[in-house]
Amino acid sequence: PGLVALHHMANSAMGGKTTADMIHFEMLISLLENSVLKNDEKSILCLMVQAQYVINSSQFDKISENEKKLISRLKSTLWQLIKNNINEKISFEACETFIKALLLFFPSFASRTDFLMSLFNEESEEPGVLQLREMLLCNFSSLLNDSKNEDL
Repeated sequence: PGLVALHHMANSAMGGKTTADMIHFEMLISLLENSVLKNDEKSILCLMVQAQYVINSSQFDKISENEKKLISRLKSTLWQLIKNNINEKISFEACETFIKALLLFFPSFASRTDFLMSLFNEESEEPGVLQLREMLLCNFSSLLNDSKNEDL
């Protein structure tokens, strides 16, 4: 029930975005890294959903070099979880968090394009990578359908 409630918070529109609290974000990333090291699955799941909430509800303007390092740490941790595919729930949430943070991880159009091209051209059969591809395609399909419906 708690995870469902956190998911609802992460996906609900909470009004305008506020500037990201980078101290909180850094603690969240550190806790996630420690939970991964300890293989604490419940904490990993909760922290990823919390990361989704922070990403959805925050603006990341004028990112400093130190903040770029934090974002890189999150990207590395999520990628590790996706590649290792510990279990279905963790893999799903890692993919979900990665997708929500895609613009944060790859702020330029060129970097996003490079990442997506490498992801879809890679000959990986790893379940987590395949799941990320599938979820991205579903996400893009949904965005296309939404934009078509707005044109009607």
